[in-house]
Amino acid sequence: MKIIHCADIHLASKLGTNFDKEKAKERNAEIFESFNRMVSYAVSNDVSAIIIAGDLFDTKNPAISYKVNVQKIIKANPDIDFYYLKGNHDEAGLYSVNDIPPLNYKTFKDTWTKYVIAEEALAGEDMAHDEIAKRPKRITISGMELNESNSKKLSLGLELDAQDFNIVTLHGQLSDYKSEGKEEIINLSELKNMNIDYLALGHIHQHRIGTLLPRGLYCYPGCLEGRGFDECEMDEGAAKNAISIDSSNGFESIAEKRIKRAVGFEQRGHGFVVLDIDEDTLELKEGSPSFVEFAKRRLFEVKTDVSSCEGSMDINNAIEKEIEKIGADSSDILKITLTGDYPLAEDKDEQLILKHFENDYYHVKVKDETRIKVDYNLFANDASLKGELVRLVKADASLDEEKKSLIIKCALDALNGGKN
Repeated sequence: MKIIHCADIHLASKLGTNFDKEKAKERNAEIFESFNRMVSYAVSNDVSAIIIAGDLFDTKNPAISYKVNVQKIIKANPDIDFYYLKGNHDEAGLYSVNDIPPLNYKTFKDTWTKYVIAEEALAGEDMAHDEIAKRPKRITISGMELNESNSKKLSLGLELDAQDFNIVTLHGQLSDYKSEGKEEIINLSELKNMNIDYLALGHIHQHRIGTLLPRGLYCYPGCLEGRGFDECEMDEGAAKNAISIDSSNGFESIAEKRIKRAVGFEQRGHGFVVLDIDEDTLELKEGSPSFVEFAKRRLFEVKTDVSSCEGSMDINNAIEKEIEKIGADSSDILKITLTGDYPLAEDKDEQLILKHFENDYYHVKVKDETRIKVDYNLFANDASLKGELVRLVKADASLDEEKKSLIIKCALDALNGGKN
């Protein structure tokens, strides 16, 4: 049996921070289309169920068209069960109280809800005296929508049989300590030894996987499409850290064996996770779980040290080298961040830099985080307002060099019309 685990789709996002109105509308359409493509992938690959671990929508009151289109997708695919756990963004859900959802639409509430999604009888004379083993083995999905109250007693009411393959879904922030008065906190240690085989999580927008001793794995699939520059492609170091193994004392646990079969989690992009469970043995197959990189567009922050550059042409060349390193292409979304110490006297125009790159990629944003390197001698006889400003700041003995640089930069930005 194959199951897709996705989360944090965030349909109907505003996206106004990085895009204008038209491009935000276009990106929202692309995010919805990626969700639709994921369901098509499920059909083509014989996936039986899709777990949406929270935040299908970005707001509790999305435009009705988004809800209607998702409802159409679910209704058009009756052979796939959709298990929808609401997150902290989409608390209103997909259907209203007066709607009659299709039978393949499954939901959860603020107490534990369990679904049996597959079962197969066991065979063998050696099981005749084992009353528990007489019951068929099952694959189950349990979930609970977290709030301030139930997150403090997470395991209360969660009953999972050891002989089953048990999937649990939650939406929240992992924490290995108990938190007072905070919602969406998942105390992972409270879920150990609870017969969980796979903990399907949502809320973190980068994929990661780890062991949940003694037999389980926990996993965030990340978001399906990056929307802002806090959801950029992971660098190589972060990708390596996406896999976390909690070793047992002196022996290899079932969880450690299972995580070694996982594939794709070293990838840097966005997508979803596929579970492939052998229904005879109730064990994850080799290569499962697997992370499927699926996003239409990638987001990169292109950090460029311009300390050794002289003028905009040098800066553009330095940026191009950094873009080449990360392997961005014309469909990608870039945030070019200028760093380092840059001489005040040298030309550095963000708008010119933007114009140089904006037609080569889907969307480009330029952010100047350089520190001004001031050669005060160059302004000793400068009769302009800029020269007077530099001399006044230099003469202020109460300021250290870092503060002087910051004040000069902010003042010059104001003189230039507040472009930063």
